[in-house]
Amino acid sequence: MTQWPVTGEQLASVEPTSADGRLVTEAEYWQDWYNTGDLSYEWNNGRLEEKPVSDFETFQVYLWFLELLRHYLRLAAHWQAGGAGDGLPAVAQLGHGDP
Repeated sequence: MTQWPVTGEQLASVEPTSADGRLVTEAEYWQDWYNTGDLSYEWNNGRLEEKPVSDFETFQVYLWFLELLRHYLRLAAHWQAGGAGDGLPAVAQLGHGDP
C-alpha cells in the first residue's frame, strides 16, 4: 500500500523559495531576512543576495588559517618570553644576531 496521495494534484515543493534579487530596505533585511533559517541572505545596496552554503574547501581554508594564527601566537609568546635565539629555525631568526 502506498503512502502517497492517489490524486493528480502536484505536491508542494519541499525546497525553500529563494528571494535572491528582491528589493528590500535595510530595516526590512534586519527584521525579516537576516535570520531566515534555511537560506542565508546578504543585503547589498537594496537587494537580497543569497549566500552559498560553505563547502569542504572553504572549511579547509578556515582550518589552515586557524592553524596559521595559532602558530603565530605561539611564536609571539616565545619572542615575548625572550626566547628569540633558542630553538627557532634560522628563517625565523633573520635580522637577529650576526649578519
